Amino acid sequence: MFTRESSSDIAWIPALVCATLCVFFMRSGFLAFFFLAPLGFMAYGYNLVSVWLCTLAAILGNGFCLALFSPQTVAMFPWWDCIYFTVLAILFTAMASPVARWARIREAYRFVIVSGLGAVLFLLFMNIEASGFHEVISIQAELLRDLTLTQAGTDVVQLSMLEQYLTPETLINLLDFVGLRGGALVSCFLIFLVSRQLSLVFTRLIRHKARGNLIHFHVDNQLIWVLSASLLVALAGSFFAFIPLEITGWNLLVACALLYLAQGVGIFFHFMTLRALPLFLRIAVYVFIVFLSLSPGINMLVLAALLLLGIAESWVPFRALNLSGPSSTPEK
Repeated sequence: MFTRESSSDIAWIPALVCATLCVFFMRSGFLAFFFLAPLGFMAYGYNLVSVWLCTLAAILGNGFCLALFSPQTVAMFPWWDCIYFTVLAILFTAMASPVARWARIREAYRFVIVSGLGAVLFLLFMNIEASGFHEVISIQAELLRDLTLTQAGTDVVQLSMLEQYLTPETLINLLDFVGLRGGALVSCFLIFLVSRQLSLVFTRLIRHKARGNLIHFHVDNQLIWVLSASLLVALAGSFFAFIPLEITGWNLLVACALLYLAQGVGIFFHFMTLRALPLFLRIAVYVFIVFLSLSPGINMLVLAALLLLGIAESWVPFRALNLSGPSSTPEK
């Protein structure tokens, strides 16, 4: 499955260049959200040995930069930063460049699995107050509080209520509450998804290799029952105040929703590639969707519509007449 080139032909220069870009993005601050994209470019465009060489070089380069610019004491070294970078880089590379039995799992499911592992790491650092990660989150919460108070206007009553209830501790507790119930999973999923899509674009442009077409993606038929059961588990855990059960239910629900969202996107792209649609109409629709996706509030409606579209295909085979392969409609 993963035989793009002979494993003996190591792409040294692309691997080192992408590793350098990976570290640069991570340490730049503004571009840190895209630090995994160079690794994805290697994974989708080169052989397995080159990919892991790039990942190893990026991990070592990130550790070197931290050691060079951080306080020169072991106690103050940002181990959380080093560990977080290392784990996410390994997870993303493993997702994009599978081997052996891991390769038998479809990429969308590998995507959810590694996102879940990344979310566990995020929550672990989030709840260790001694870690530098918790300190960074506290600083961000303080900045968010100050920004909200600045934009609140001159209403004395409103300002007083915000100052009383909108504290950094409250924001951190809210982040922890939402993160445990699928928020951390969604965050890691988005980081991996953006990096994956960017890497696929550059792989097509530079390496002329096409991968990851969601038009043909279908979830397993039984997933609709997992989605329904996870909702019941989350509600039961909330009703009986059994937190572990509630957290498990919400995370399962979010994981299923992400897969159905991917299926909804595939259905959308399928309809956009129909020959009956003129080119100018396709371009207009794409521009309109991008505009809606960037509009706060409206973008949530777009995501909800795509999610419902993906769920609906469990009963209505939207792509059955145009795509080869088994239908995603449950057997009667």
